[in-house]
Amino acid sequence: MPVSKRTILAARKQRRLERQREYAKKGAAKYLERGGCRACGGAKEDQTLQHCNKCRRRVRSNTLKHIYGITVEEYEEIAAHQNHVCWICREEEKTKRRRLHVDHDHKTGEIRGLLCVKCNSGLGGFRDSPELLERAIEYLRVFNQLRSP
Repeated sequence: MPVSKRTILAARKQRRLERQREYAKKGAAKYLERGGCRACGGAKEDQTLQHCNKCRRRVRSNTLKHIYGITVEEYEEIAAHQNHVCWICREEEKTKRRRLHVDHDHKTGEIRGLLCVKCNSGLGGFRDSPELLERAIEYLRVFNQLRSP
């Protein structure tokens, strides 16, 4: 009796899931125990990071391309245009581990600039709404006036 294509695909998917579970149980632990990269198992220069330098660059490149549609070179160009400081608070990038975050319009996907984690989270907390930010500014001004003698 011939096997349907659906059955073959289901079996492949099942084997893939089993391999992923096996990796989750043994593979990742093996790499982390010996201090290796999560992606390739190679040596890492900094044991506090998950990936070696080569894989970090690749993961970063893939993330920027997939989520924001830009290359690492385009990110660096934006950062250089902003003098490697947050667009809002002007705080500098701390280290390569604390890079500026890509701020984008969630409706259109358009990139607005690079922000530090605090400013990026703040805008997200106010749901990118100028009206909410203006009300928050007014709230702080009223509170500060009440406090001053």
